[in-house]
Amino acid sequence: IIIMGKSSIHIQKASNGAITHNSRENYSKSVVFTDEKNELWNDKKIAYQIYKSELENRVEAYTKRTKQKLQKTAVTHLSAVVNLEQHHTLKDLEKIKDELEKVFDTKVFQMAIHRDEGKIKHKKTDEYLVSGIDFFYNPDDGKYYTKKDKNTYSNELNINDFVIQKNYHAHIEFMGLDSQGQAIRQKMNRFVLSNLQDFTAQTLMMERGNNYQLKKSEKRLDTHQFKESKKKRSS
Repeated sequence: IIIMGKSSIHIQKASNGAITHNSRENYSKSVVFTDEKNELWNDKKIAYQIYKSELENRVEAYTKRTKQKLQKTAVTHLSAVVNLEQHHTLKDLEKIKDELEKVFDTKVFQMAIHRDEGKIKHKKTDEYLVSGIDFFYNPDDGKYYTKKDKNTYSNELNINDFVIQKNYHAHIEFMGLDSQGQAIRQKMNRFVLSNLQDFTAQTLMMERGNNYQLKKSEKRLDTHQFKESKKKRSS
């Protein structure tokens, strides 16, 4: 059974090691499925080179413009996580990459598609187990386990008792500063982010996720008006 995924793009401050996590050059405990290949645009070395070069230029532009040094707390690296379906490829992400660069005056330096994470649902009990949290894959013996302590796996799991639900998604890494050295988070108001959600859904031809603004405005209605608005949307 293939469940149609909902479109979503979520932008956050990049975590340490995001670039190597994306390229799978470091071990990741959430990696459990090996039957499909991931896709990568720019490995760790190339991504870091672009990032450092761009950072230098953008910091220089900031200093020139403000006559000040860039604050140490400035966010210089942002990550976007994008929900995908099985058929999507890096080519499908190119328009989103271009849109991010255009809207925020940023530079994307790495993109990766992961097809090796997800969850499994027990065929009898309907219990869900999430990769990297509830179950793990041991590449040495090709088996699954529910416990992992450093390099020791225990409590073997029979994967045939479960239905696999993969979490197809992409990571897009980009500069947190625009070409003038300004923090691009300042440009991320609700309107801009809502438009980005629309653009992502249309580009990937997926159903648009919840509209945050619509939900917020509905919450402010009284009970009678709220019910009416629900009826209008369902009719």
